[in-house]
Amino acid sequence: MKKIFSLIAIAIAFTFASCNDNETSELTGKNNVSIDFDASFAGENLVLGVEKNLIDGDTKQKLTINAFDYIVGNFVLVTESGEEYVYPKEKSFFIISEGGKKYNKTTKEYTTLPAKTAINLTDVPAGKYTKIKFGVGIDEDTYKGGKQFANNLWERAEEYSLVWAWATGYKFLVLEGVTPSSIIKKQENTKSVSQEAAVQIFKYHVAAAANDGEYAKGKELYKEITLDLTKNPFLVAKDKSPQVHLAVDASKMLTGKNTINVLETPVLMGPKTTGISENSLKMFAFDHLHYNEENH
Repeated sequence: MKKIFSLIAIAIAFTFASCNDNETSELTGKNNVSIDFDASFAGENLVLGVEKNLIDGDTKQKLTINAFDYIVGNFVLVTESGEEYVYPKEKSFFIISEGGKKYNKTTKEYTTLPAKTAINLTDVPAGKYTKIKFGVGIDEDTYKGGKQFANNLWERAEEYSLVWAWATGYKFLVLEGVTPSSIIKKQENTKSVSQEAAVQIFKYHVAAAANDGEYAKGKELYKEITLDLTKNPFLVAKDKSPQVHLAVDASKMLTGKNTINVLETPVLMGPKTTGISENSLKMFAFDHLHYNEENH
């Protein structure tokens, strides 16, 4: 009887192994890979203009986010065997934005721009992929490629207010909003004081570490992200087009290794954003996966 059960177990194991082998061996051709960047803030969906709570230890702040925008690029997909598919650099850079009102330098007015929260990598070779690598911001080689490089990245970034002058380059990552504050007012002709509600504007613009247009060694704010999807690999084939959803927690910019107190430091720009840039490494995580033929 034990021999029968052993034979059954071996047969089942062989069947599963065969299925897995066939699953991989039948991956042929090319297809698109969609990557969705699903924004949140401290565990809640991020919606522009809606107040959120940022809790860091015993500190609690109410923040209203009005802008969350960044640039991603240099995508590399890694198979379970360690082979890397490097997506063409000139096609590899994308604007990710929650939308909102952006200042138009040409018209001198604010215009409402649509959200851009998903990208599409085209003609990806068939395979079973277990890692995604990408950069946040602009690497030095891309910057040196000029304004027309990477599918006119400069023009696309300019539309979303993700640039300064060419000499100072791109804004890699932007978080803006307001937080409740208070101001102390002395009453005229009396010794009494009063507190009045106020609003503190905050702006954080991560960019190249040197404002003279150079990418200073040891001070680079361009960051590379690696996400391990070994437990959630995605398949690409002529009949399989995966849609990978990443969770992006904007609150991580202000917490973690480098805590940013919005009231104490409401504005940080360019080279001064080293701490925020380091925090951003923890901002991205795998969330879920589905395919083009499946319901979301």
